[in-house]
Amino acid sequence: MRIGMQTGNVVDVLGFEKGYAAIKNAGFDAIDWNLDHAVKYRDLVNGTFKGTSILEKPLFEVIEYYAEELACIRKYGLEIYQAHAPFPSYVFNHPDSFEYMVNIFKRNVEYCGYAGIQNLVIHVIQRDSGDDKVTSEELEDLNTKLYSSLIPELVALGGKVKVCVENNTGWLPVKGRLIEFVEDESSCPEHMASFIDKLNEMAGMEVFAACYDIGHGNLIGKTPKEYIEPLGKRLSVLHVHDNDGLDDSHLMPFTGTVNWNEFCASLKKIGYDGVISFETFHSNDIGYAFSEEMCLLMVEMTARIGKAFSKRIEEEL
Repeated sequence: MRIGMQTGNVVDVLGFEKGYAAIKNAGFDAIDWNLDHAVKYRDLVNGTFKGTSILEKPLFEVIEYYAEELACIRKYGLEIYQAHAPFPSYVFNHPDSFEYMVNIFKRNVEYCGYAGIQNLVIHVIQRDSGDDKVTSEELEDLNTKLYSSLIPELVALGGKVKVCVENNTGWLPVKGRLIEFVEDESSCPEHMASFIDKLNEMAGMEVFAACYDIGHGNLIGKTPKEYIEPLGKRLSVLHVHDNDGLDDSHLMPFTGTVNWNEFCASLKKIGYDGVISFETFHSNDIGYAFSEEMCLLMVEMTARIGKAFSKRIEEEL
């Protein structure tokens, strides 16, 4: 079983050459490419997004923009198993962000087809913090419209690229803390499974799948088994990281409260054969704040954990 790592916060601080060399030398086989950097989160929430992203340009310009980085990835023999699209997918305070993001995602999909990226993770649309005016039905309609808008591009690629729906959480403002994470539609694995099935039925082929973010599940007290087994064969992509159940910390496994024995056992049960991909960027940041050498040690330790997970799953198969 292959292991992978998110590129952001390694490549961002070390640069293409040193960053991808570090990921490869640590023992990783694959990457989760942070294409979400193409649209800044702050621009989206502030409504200042127009004219800011390379993904607004024609495909040939996008290809040229990423050419140097893609060449470096290929130089080190790293599989781009998955990529992350920009987020949030829609900002309720800026209604024009919907059409804008649909077009951004379409170009994302097309570029994934060009670069040979099998999976593109796109966040679901969620309510703003504490908003109780948007109904579940309205949210379902918005998300259906968003994802189904990508069907022509996905079908044109013949299933070579899948758009993956990521589990998330709701959140509420809490006095004395930034937010409290709570369950909502985006955090229900059964709803996620039925939503993916509905989209694939609309497309007439399997072009949608699931991304299980284990840290998000832990924030609302759901165990790996509660997510992985209902998703079953729909599960194509993992975001692997740990936390204490209170904050979305993006730490290395075994530094929080996730049940990693259950994680491996549940992946084995459904016959998962994708990449064990880590989203442990905050551990890398903590290391880099001390020294570059410590950042590299964090990356190496994460790879060793990934190999241990792979060995456990394969031994149990």
